[in-house]
Amino acid sequence: MRIRLLRYREMRSTTILVSAAAVIAFLALATLAVAEDDLSDSVATLELSQELDARGRLGGVTVDALGFLYVANFHDAVWRISPEGEVKTLTRSLYGSSGNAVDSRGDLFQANFQGHTIDRISRNGDVSRFVDEGLRGPVGLAFDAEDNLFVCNCTGNFLSKVTPEGVVETLTESELFACPNGLTFGPDGNLYVTNFNRQDVLRVSADTGVVTRFATVAGGAGNAHIAFSRGFFYITKILTNRLVKVSLDGEVFPLAGSGQAGHDDGPALAASFSQPNGIAVSPQGDVLYVNTVVGEYQKPQPSTMSVRMVELLTLTKHLERALATEGVQGLGAAYERYRTDPVRGKENTVAEMIAFGYSFLSMLRIAEALAVFELNADATPWSRRLNTTSARPIATRAVARMRSPSTGALWSSIRSIPRRQPS
Repeated sequence: MRIRLLRYREMRSTTILVSAAAVIAFLALATLAVAEDDLSDSVATLELSQELDARGRLGGVTVDALGFLYVANFHDAVWRISPEGEVKTLTRSLYGSSGNAVDSRGDLFQANFQGHTIDRISRNGDVSRFVDEGLRGPVGLAFDAEDNLFVCNCTGNFLSKVTPEGVVETLTESELFACPNGLTFGPDGNLYVTNFNRQDVLRVSADTGVVTRFATVAGGAGNAHIAFSRGFFYITKILTNRLVKVSLDGEVFPLAGSGQAGHDDGPALAASFSQPNGIAVSPQGDVLYVNTVVGEYQKPQPSTMSVRMVELLTLTKHLERALATEGVQGLGAAYERYRTDPVRGKENTVAEMIAFGYSFLSMLRIAEALAVFELNADATPWSRRLNTTSARPIATRAVARMRSPSTGALWSSIRSIPRRQPS
């Protein structure tokens, strides 16, 4: 079948041939990860205070440390959206507003695809030019810990590095690039790049620029943007109306989207999307924000844009459900169900479980705290000291403050926690 890439039509008329076999392969992939109801992610639509015009195309999405969203329309605008959906227009002076990112000071950096530039936008909306040369079709942006900005150049097929002072250098060029589009850092310090005109994901050393193939996402071209959270990379597939997740070893799993264009919320794999493009992770790491097109663009009436939320199921949320329905005795089975799932079992949940246990201690819910710590320690014996040693004095003081007939039984449970051995 032939799919016309309207997104870059102002650059050149581009036609990509997607084989029927590739489409069938992706549809087959989608059937492998249909989760049971109690392990499903879910999709909802963020209610906005005003419409966002889109002209049938979409720019990037990013999130700052306070949870504010920044959404671009691949035309002239970028908006700031509060977690409650209040919209503020930051500027309408852009030229092909594509990817974006926020630095450590909270300033927004917005790529201009058609202008081959990057603008800096302060929190109060002041716009200034940050880069005005050395780029070709910039899209995906990502900052490192030192506020060096890395840039995907789609039309130039290279990656750039920009210092905090605005000095531009080419990080790498590669025959593996085919409109490098989305960009994010992984936990290993490498950059991960989505190719828009191919179906592969690339790994790039931020130090040396060495490029290797990391993963291949079935379903043809149209890998748009990429984000990382909770041990997985999340990618939007703009041409097939789906989202996928990729493990750290490069294994690909469907995440959301039935493949039909639409705007239906609900269980993630049954929900529908229309040209999902930008993607960003909430500060807590458990919600993905994605922008999608609503309606067809017909001059002079533009189409609009929606912001969809993919609410990721976490082990904590799963256990909270079990507590609500079955009590403490249901925690073990719920934990086992989550940890033995072929996809969710790849998550490293040690720190999450420790934090979950301490949240119960802070509420003097000692039985729940002990159950959580023991489940975590049994599953990961190397973490037993982390779960039990530091928990003991806190639990002891908590129980001492409690005045109930059950104090003696709880104290016995706490004393059964293994004591730390001299190292």
